[in-house]
Amino acid sequence: MGREVLLAPPDSLLYVSRWCSEEDLVAYARGHWRDRPVLLPGKGGYLEEPLRVRHFVRAPPA
Repeated sequence: MGREVLLAPPDSLLYVSRWCSEEDLVAYARGHWRDRPVLLPGKGGYLEEPLRVRHFVRAPPA
């Protein structure tokens, strides 16, 4: 598991989180993890527009 924040000034930010398993992600984010971002309480007020969610899966080694 890991995370990083990448800034693209003037107004973009990319938050990447890596999970050991899909089960771990579901335990943290609950039922709508595929289509709704998980925000900590009160953090939505800092956003100028809604977050977009995209998921990527690491390809197995060749």
